[in-house]
Amino acid sequence: MKSLPLIFCGFAAFASIAAAQEPTPPQSIVRGVRVVRPVMESEPGKPLPENYALTLAVKDKDHPVTDLSLVVADKDFKATTIEPYQINFNGTVVPDDKDGFVVRYKLSATIAVANEPGAVTPGTPTFSYRNADAENTVRLKLDEPLQIVKMGDRTYQLTISRPPAAPEKGK
Repeated sequence: MKSLPLIFCGFAAFASIAAAQEPTPPQSIVRGVRVVRPVMESEPGKPLPENYALTLAVKDKDHPVTDLSLVVADKDFKATTIEPYQINFNGTVVPDDKDGFVVRYKLSATIAVANEPGAVTPGTPTFSYRNADAENTVRLKLDEPLQIVKMGDRTYQLTISRPPAAPEKGK
């Protein structure tokens, strides 16, 4: 019975040491060198050299569904739309050393899908909602669209460009 307080003290000391340690980022060992890889993070305080426009064009059987465009000056971006369906699009954009960009993205969408004939009982909707997700890293050239995802008949095309100039005041 006297060993119970001793065990409790040992556990409390171990718990305080474990709590004081900071979590470490994902790591891997490459030829004896530890490489730390950040997960969807960029250096804070280092903006892009200029503004850029990211455009995500969504098509269904070559018919435009929606375009999501945002102008970024930070390496991190995030956008959520609700029309005509919800799209969450976030990631990082970094200029590479070859006049292009490296874009790491996460894309998720909620899509209305038609129910199969006979699967619907009277009085229920003829469609249901499904989630679609994609995550990857791509290289983009300025003003050159790239299809980053194709799911069935639906395609997602990403473009990076310089935003249009703002109109001059008074004109």
